[in-house]
Amino acid sequence: MRLTALAAAVLFSAFALLSIYLIVDSSQSNVNLTHYEVLHIPPTATPDEIAAAYRSLSLQVHPDKTQRMPAHAREASTRQFHRISEAYQTLSNEPTRRDYDIHLRMLQQAPPPRRHFWWRYVTSRLALLLTVTFWAQFLGGLACFTAFYEYGVRPVLLRWSGRQLNASIPSPQKEAELLEARHRLQTQYNEQVAHRRQRTRPS
Repeated sequence: MRLTALAAAVLFSAFALLSIYLIVDSSQSNVNLTHYEVLHIPPTATPDEIAAAYRSLSLQVHPDKTQRMPAHAREASTRQFHRISEAYQTLSNEPTRRDYDIHLRMLQQAPPPRRHFWWRYVTSRLALLLTVTFWAQFLGGLACFTAFYEYGVRPVLLRWSGRQLNASIPSPQKEAELLEARHRLQTQYNEQVAHRRQRTRPS
């Protein structure tokens, strides 16, 4: 019986550590797909590869082929079709693609949002606290584990989190400059796209 409880404690600890890893790993990923990711092509794709990817993907979600689907599935397919068309319209034109690549590099070089850091910080601490509490109840030594956490684990975590916090949160001046540069680049990009659309629009 005691061995079964010990095995359960070990499995619970392993699960908590795995949860911390998955949370940190998932928080670092970018949920916003780029035009290249939408078309399933690399950033080095040629114009022929871009056109081929657009034809293949647009045929799968074209509104004419989703009429028999349920309403929610048809609506999702329509949104995906518009997203694919938008990606192709940007990447198929050399000037707009060049501007988009510059815009994309600027966004990728920007620091991660502050909310991602706080999310994995709070969640990882909660998982660790649950693990320590479980072991304390299992062994019947709550005071011992509390002392171990307060004087052994917590100082290390505070030193580590302090370094992570200083590295992840930019100074107010730097953050303001990055936001201003991003806004200026986005405005220039939108103006260039609108200007090219007006020039290519048939009279």
